[in-house]
Amino acid sequence: MTTRILTLSGAGGCGKTRLARQLAIRLAAQSGEIGASYTDGVWVVELGDLHDPSLVTGTVARALGIRGDAHDPGSDLLISRLRTSHALIILDNCEHL
Repeated sequence: MTTRILTLSGAGGCGKTRLARQLAIRLAAQSGEIGASYTDGVWVVELGDLHDPSLVTGTVARALGIRGDAHDPGSDLLISRLRTSHALIILDNCEHL
């Protein structure tokens, strides 16, 4: 079974971020079958300080080390890289966007 997206939801302060970060740490360190499937890394991208949804793509791209130019802050490069990537990307605090 493959899961491409998973959403953690719950009341503020119930531990969603802590759970996601603990999972990321375990999967990044794991050498077994699950951890090995994230050969392109495990990333946590904090979006809590953003107020403009149009900045999400560029923020994620920068967090992954993808640099765009003035006309494309990384969206085409991000899409191209993720298309063939085996990574876990945790987008934290994005509900307001």
